[in-house]
Amino acid sequence: MKRILCVLIAVLCLCTCWAGNGKKPIVWEQPIAESNQLFYDPFQSQLNIYRVEFADDETRVFMHITFPPHYWIKFVKETYLLADGKKYLVKSCDGLKLDEEHYMPSSGKEDVVFHFAPLPKKTRKFDFLEGDGKKNFKIFGIESIDTRIKQLFSSLWRNDATGDWEIGFYEDFAIYDCRYWQYKQKNQKGDKYSFILTDGKSDLAVNIDKPQHGKRTMSINGKKAEYSLITTSTLPDYPQKDETTSLKDTHNKPDTAIVVGWLRNMPKEFWDRGQEYSVQYYDLFSTFKEVSNCSKLDSLGRFEIKVPLINSTEVFMDWKHTYINTVLEPGETYYLLYDFKSGHSIFMGKNCRLQNELLAHPIPMINADYAGKYENKVPAQEMMQILESRYKEAEGNLRKQIEKSASISKCYQEYAARYLLCSYASSILQGAYRVKDHIFPQEYVSQMEKIWKEIPQPYTQFRDYNMLTKDLIDQEARLKYSTPMGKTYGFLFTNYYPELLRKHKAQGDIAITDSEIATVEQWAKNLDSMTIKQYQTTDAKEQEKIENAFSNSVLAKRATAIIGREDIAKMLKDETPLIDVYYAQHIADSMGCSQQQKDVIITKAILQMLERLAMPLNSYGLDLVEHSISSEVLREKVLAEHRKYLSLQNRDITASIKTAPQDMSDGEKLLRHILEPYKGKLVLLDVWGTWCAPCKMALAHSKEEFERLAPYDVVYLYMANNSPEESWKNLIKLNNLVGDNIAHYNLPAAQQSAIENYLNIRSFPSYRLFDKEGNLVDVKVDARQLDNLEKIIKELNRY
Repeated sequence: MKRILCVLIAVLCLCTCWAGNGKKPIVWEQPIAESNQLFYDPFQSQLNIYRVEFADDETRVFMHITFPPHYWIKFVKETYLLADGKKYLVKSCDGLKLDEEHYMPSSGKEDVVFHFAPLPKKTRKFDFLEGDGKKNFKIFGIESIDTRIKQLFSSLWRNDATGDWEIGFYEDFAIYDCRYWQYKQKNQKGDKYSFILTDGKSDLAVNIDKPQHGKRTMSINGKKAEYSLITTSTLPDYPQKDETTSLKDTHNKPDTAIVVGWLRNMPKEFWDRGQEYSVQYYDLFSTFKEVSNCSKLDSLGRFEIKVPLINSTEVFMDWKHTYINTVLEPGETYYLLYDFKSGHSIFMGKNCRLQNELLAHPIPMINADYAGKYENKVPAQEMMQILESRYKEAEGNLRKQIEKSASISKCYQEYAARYLLCSYASSILQGAYRVKDHIFPQEYVSQMEKIWKEIPQPYTQFRDYNMLTKDLIDQEARLKYSTPMGKTYGFLFTNYYPELLRKHKAQGDIAITDSEIATVEQWAKNLDSMTIKQYQTTDAKEQEKIENAFSNSVLAKRATAIIGREDIAKMLKDETPLIDVYYAQHIADSMGCSQQQKDVIITKAILQMLERLAMPLNSYGLDLVEHSISSEVLREKVLAEHRKYLSLQNRDITASIKTAPQDMSDGEKLLRHILEPYKGKLVLLDVWGTWCAPCKMALAHSKEEFERLAPYDVVYLYMANNSPEESWKNLIKLNNLVGDNIAHYNLPAAQQSAIENYLNIRSFPSYRLFDKEGNLVDVKVDARQLDNLEKIIKELNRY
């Protein structure tokens, strides 16, 4: 009896075991896909299938979705799996409703589970298709890593010990050490391989054992290690935590980063966007402008770019093709694989951990837009509260990202946190220009100044640092030195006159008493108050009355007599162009800047002054450069710009400079007189000013304009608005705006205004086109839109 009972128990256990085995699903962890086609911007969108469960009653597909925060995503009810030519329809989805718009959370990440009709458990490969629409999501060739690992071509492998992507194998070449290697010898025995690779300079021996437990042991130049197949679109988290906390700091010594890459399987629509790859960044320590380094793509989509850097720098890696925002460190070589078919976006290199972590864990963005922003309806306090809550939301999402990735590097954590802080402060100060009533209090500026001081070196690692610094200086200058002018504010240089008078009295340059300086100081304060009063009324007669009362006061007459003295007048004339630089210098001192920060602030202010005035530095400017900028690199940058404008002085442009009769005041008659010599030719009028940044930007592209319109015998007529003569002539020389078909006018203000009123010119630059009879052509033209301009001129030239 006892024996029968034991047998029954054993049979029962066996049946239970069989029943359990029947219910236990087959699981594919981290399956790999042959093709992952997305029809959104690749840098914003990812669908990663990270687990598949084959159960008796259904097949479950676990997917990690990355999509722009607060944007919606939708999967249709016709979504299905395709295996061996048969469709298996979706039944439901945990995490979103089928056929409905699902709005992404602020993190931009969502994990969902699709439930499909059961696939056969013997399935080796299947496709995920969101219906049959042309622009629906499609993931092809999904298979278990255990079957995919047997296929060496094509495949990417990471070193299990370091976590780095070290080698990739393709039919025609391999990728290793950021280089392409050809197969000099290629041997295969079963699942084992042995290669001799060559890059044309040296050979590389590679031996690969058969796969075991989803891995392969490889020996590369005698160094044996265990490797895993990379199945995810970005590199998986590194196996060990890295306590390195900072990026390389070269202390602003120029060096070069090299970026080698391959845009694999690039669709035609991306080829059509351009056949160059670019790396762009803001040059904070040299040109103070956007810098773009480009390389031609070969027929396979490969490139190599040498990127000159001053220090570790945030860069945009080609906004037309790959949309990658990352950091490059000088002296490093990186290899980027960006595969449009498989979805891979991975860096190779000796020090590219941060770059891979930024791809795998993009820093959450702060949404800086809100209702009423662009209509200037939101008060400063409310704007601060909105952006603070957005910052905290992004900071919370970053914290969750870090908590989910136990091995994420200390460098990533600190970089991402400071990046968000810098972005937050920059968003606040950009928003300061849009607040209601244009009032942004000192206490808020001081809060942003405190954040600014926390930004660590190298400052180039955060692109927003440049804008943050500029806006901070502007806000401090507005609060300390500006005069309210209606809904805006301006700067009266006269407010700085007392400071200049004290400085030059101390130096012995001018003869002036303390009492006279006090008179000028009181006059400057009264002038400031008078200006505010003028802008508080819109009545022209009342404004004139206020100005006359001030000008006729005893104080004004005494002060103007003092500043009108020859030695003082000359000093003020020479010093006035530098006042904006002095503002920046004093603000930098008041904020307790480091010398490096001061160098950047002062250099940028001087360069902006040189660009605005288009004139070389005078003795005061040269003295300022010598004693206020400690960096040799930045000092030489300023002096190079000074020499550039100095060299223009001797160039003769008198042939292109024209004058008009001084006794003509009617705008129409004056313009007809100016156009008279050009009868029989088309005339393009460009009304511009030396003070106008868009005007000067347009002039800088004049060479292309002249070349494009050369076949049509066009006359170029330039008329300057309110432009100092020396700056006007220097800009003509700088942009080479001379020739038999070019004429320049810098008319007296009244004549220029008469012509502008006749032509209804209200913005700058403004363009007008005149036919061969001197008549105004009733068509809108713009020299900055050359295709359209050429089309119009070509048509007119036929008659």
